[in-house]
Amino acid sequence: SRKFAVACCTDAIEARAKRKTKRFDLIITDFGLPGIGGLEFAARVKQVDVHIPIILVTGLGMELQDEETGIVDFILPKPFNLSSLLELAETALRMNH
Repeated sequence: SRKFAVACCTDAIEARAKRKTKRFDLIITDFGLPGIGGLEFAARVKQVDVHIPIILVTGLGMELQDEETGIVDFILPKPFNLSSLLELAETALRMNH
């Protein structure tokens, strides 16, 4: 199985700062981030790097709407287990390679 190096952030501002100093292959963001929400954060990431896969985690049971399809690539509904997270991460990473 693949090993992942993970960077955790408490909000979108911290995540944006880390992206300026480090390259990421995948972004997993929560819909309900404080301040800038996860969907807005994802939109800002895609403006800079349209190819980076983004997984949106949400407890709202949402599905991708047409206007969101280019913003996030996958939705991971809560609750989820580690194996489903890892499986979706592997799928997302294969998109970009």
